[in-house]
Amino acid sequence: MKPKKNPKKEVHQLVVGQQREKQKEQGFFDGRFVQRAEPSKKIYRRVKNKQWGEE
Repeated sequence: MKPKKNPKKEVHQLVVGQQREKQKEQGFFDGRFVQRAEPSKKIYRRVKNKQWGEE
């Protein structure tokens, strides 16, 4: 059997999408799909463990 689609979920997604569009029009920043203009300076750089005898 195919799972039934939840109509409440579809309605909720439509409502959320409309709210997001209204916020964009009002000037709210929606940066989910925007790449950074500059690379982040806070990048974690892992230093690998040294093996015994290596220095």
